[in-house]
Amino acid sequence: MNRCLTDQLLLQLHAGEATAEQRFHVRICADCAERYEELAGDLATITRTLAGPPPRVLRTLPLWRHRAVLGTLACAASALCATMMVWRLNAVSHRTTVSPSTVAAFADDVSAAVFTPTDTAALTFDTSVLAAALDGGRPCTGAGVLSGDCTDEVSALAADDEF
Repeated sequence: MNRCLTDQLLLQLHAGEATAEQRFHVRICADCAERYEELAGDLATITRTLAGPPPRVLRTLPLWRHRAVLGTLACAASALCATMMVWRLNAVSHRTTVSPSTVAAFADDVSAAVFTPTDTAALTFDTSVLAAALDGGRPCTGAGVLSGDCTDEVSALAADDEF
């Protein structure tokens, strides 16, 4: 025999229905021997699989249960959002309101704390600067600078009552 065996003949050989010549060819031909071993392995796997227990089938939920689960989740999410909004609104409404009398009392407290003298020497200041400013008269305004009556440009920029 100079030709290799077909898959059908290899299957017959495995079943015990082959001739002596075909069995001899499988022993001397490396290709046929390899194909026969693969076929024998595949048939053994098929036999084990069919002899074993059936595979587990995953049970699926009916469509109405899917809808019920989704509806329950939607209701829970809505309730959570509503609860969070009510909690947030209550937190905003319970904030402390500041009235003008509270601000005035706070300002008095700050002034008393900042400007309360710890010793009377700290309150003395040079009054000569104040007297010189008062004797100089009214500071130069923008109109006086524009007309050339005074040269105090800094005071003109600071006092803009005539513009």
